[in-house]
Amino acid sequence: MLANGEARGSVEDCEISATDKPGIALEALSGTTVLRTTARDVTTGVYVTSTARTVLEDVTVTGTSEAGIVVSSGGDPTLRRCRTERTAAAGLVVDERSRGTFEECAFLSAAGSAIRVGGGATPVFDRAVVRDCADRRAAVLVMDGSAPEFDRLEVTDAAGVAVSVRSGANPLLHGPVISAPGGNGVEVGDGGHGRLEGCRVEGAKGSAVLVSEGGGLHVGDSRLLGSGEAGVTVATGGRVTVGEQLACLRGRYATGTAHPGLEAPGVHRVLRQP
Repeated sequence: MLANGEARGSVEDCEISATDKPGIALEALSGTTVLRTTARDVTTGVYVTSTARTVLEDVTVTGTSEAGIVVSSGGDPTLRRCRTERTAAAGLVVDERSRGTFEECAFLSAAGSAIRVGGGATPVFDRAVVRDCADRRAAVLVMDGSAPEFDRLEVTDAAGVAVSVRSGANPLLHGPVISAPGGNGVEVGDGGHGRLEGCRVEGAKGSAVLVSEGGGLHVGDSRLLGSGEAGVTVATGGRVTVGEQLACLRGRYATGTAHPGLEAPGVHRVLRQP
């Protein structure tokens, strides 16, 4: 299904399958609305470059050979309750200074990063869910000068790092819940920065938070529970600031060496409970 130019109208209750092109493409100034539609066994499920406020609600994408949903070239859609599953690459890609609003969307069983934001993009996510991502590098990858906002992001059972912030990106994560990642919970480095507010990281096999060389992170009012390594690890050249309080339960405070203790300039207060 292709809508371009200044196309309007709506597509409802359709099923699109077995095509070597995107199942749904919304381009140019198209303002088409797509409701309750499924794209399966296609290259890319949804491809949006329209700068108009296109709307997709209750759209399901499964079994793609590339990314599930791509928003590019300044696209600015609204997606509500959309879902990707079993994508061979990323579940969602937002790049090339695109925006977009993503409300209650789920990205499940992606072979690549479930959510990848780059290229200076500034999308807004409300209650996004990421589960069973197989990409050990990052279930949620934020990079290349992008500045997304995540409200109540949920990441569960990532194979490796749950959230990775790199290369000049600067996201805001408010109230994220990260459960049982196979690597670090939140990893920031390579010129990446960001803010974590009201974060809960539980059961990380690595550190709940790792800030490596060139990375900077502000952590406010967060709880880091039962990580396999330090609650917060700060490598040489990394920087962490703590706004209100940071609780590290059933583990070490944080470390910059082989022993407990927070060794990072700018940290104001760390609270440990038994």
